[in-house]
Amino acid sequence: MSIYDRWGEQVFLKENFQANAPQEGWNGLFKNEKLNPGVFVYVIEVEWKNEERQILKGDLTLIR
Repeated sequence: MSIYDRWGEQVFLKENFQANAPQEGWNGLFKNEKLNPGVFVYVIEVEWKNEERQILKGDLTLIR
C-alpha cells in the first residue's frame, strides 16, 4: 500500500501485511510529523488467496 500527496511524494509505504489490521495502516504522519488536512492518493496491490493480483486506486481525505 502506497499513499501519495498531491505533488506525488510518497508519504506512506507498507508491504506484506494482513488486511483489516488497523495497526498496519497509515496514521496520517510523514517523517514523524502530522500532515495537514488534504486529499491523498492511494495505490494498493492485493494478492487474493487464489494468488490472483489486483490493483486498487483511489483518493482519501485526511481530516484533523
